[in-house]
Amino acid sequence: MSSASVSDSSPRDTLGRMVKLLRDRDLHALADLYAEDGVHELPFAPPPAPRRIEGREQVRAYFTQVRWPGWRWSSRSSRK
Repeated sequence: MSSASVSDSSPRDTLGRMVKLLRDRDLHALADLYAEDGVHELPFAPPPAPRRIEGREQVRAYFTQVRWPGWRWSSRSSRK
């Protein structure tokens, strides 16, 4: 992560970082953007996906465990 924190960034900058990390398939760095007590909501997620994920580590677990159709996994996305 760069020296600028997410809290110092505009919403547009943060979204841009999120999109880049998704494109790079760096799911751990994506999870690092969340606050420790952050919440990720998926209001239209089909079962069995959760509708709400609470906490950075739970978000990280979800991002790294879900199988994303059409993605080829890189070493960055499978880091432990």
